[in-house]
Parts: sequence; C-alpha cells; structure tokens
Amino acid sequence: MSTLNLSLTQIQYVAQLLMGAAYADGEYDGHEAEAIGDALRALVPDEDLPPEITGHLARFDIDDFTVAQSVAGLGPIGQETALGIIALVSLITDADQVHSLEESEYIHQVASALGISEGAYGPTPSSSSSSPRPRPCPTHRASQ
Repeated sequence: MSTLNLSLTQIQYVAQLLMGAAYADGEYDGHEAEAIGDALRALVPDEDLPPEITGHLARFDIDDFTVAQSVAGLGPIGQETALGIIALVSLITDADQVHSLEESEYIHQVASALGISEGAYGPTPSSSSSSPRPRPCPTHRASQ
C-alpha cells in the first residue's frame, strides 16, 4: 500500500498521468503497462483495481490527454503527495529500461504543472559537486 492518500477520483487522474508517461516516448509497451498496474494497485486498498480505474484506463486516449487537465482534476494536493506522483511518473518512464529526452521533458512538464521546482525532484548542483573528480592525466613531455 502506498503512502499517498488519494481519493478514487484522484487516482483516476494519476492513472492518466501514468498513461501519459508511458506514451511520452511514443511507444507504449508491456513493461509500462505492468508498471502502471502495479503502481495503481499500490494506491488502492484492494488487490484488484476497481472498475472505475480499469474502465478509465481502457478509455484513455493519448490524443485527448493533457497534463494540465489531469493535474487540475487532482484538486489541491500537498507537496509530499505531488512528489509521490512525480516518483510514480518517473517509475513508469523507466519501466522499459530506456529513458528518453521526451520522457525527461514529460516528467518536467508534470512537475511544473504540480508546482514543483526541478530542484525538489531532480539532481541538484550540490549532489553533482560532491562526486569525486577524476584525476587529471599527467602530461607527457616531448623530448627536445
């Protein structure tokens, strides 16, 4: 069970965001479908997804989908919930073991619509500066 406390209606909008994540790279595959099912099952108390969710998924049309409408449908949510949704979106984009630029852009679009800055969910400058730098190669002096 997830730590996200969402209503059934909110879960339907999260499902739309997850489907959008699966389509972000232009390809929807079985790994992504399985990851969406797992993520949604973690949000509901029952083991089986309720018909309201499965029907919503079956009717999903990427051509009619917008991030803004799905985020608006969530209603007011807190930062912790928004970050949890971003984590689920990221999980779906990585389900096929390939992460594309389009998927990164989709994550950024969802985060922005949720009011989350990139520093709250992405790599921060401080994390990259703490990585050890490779030692420079010694220069070879040519004989004169």
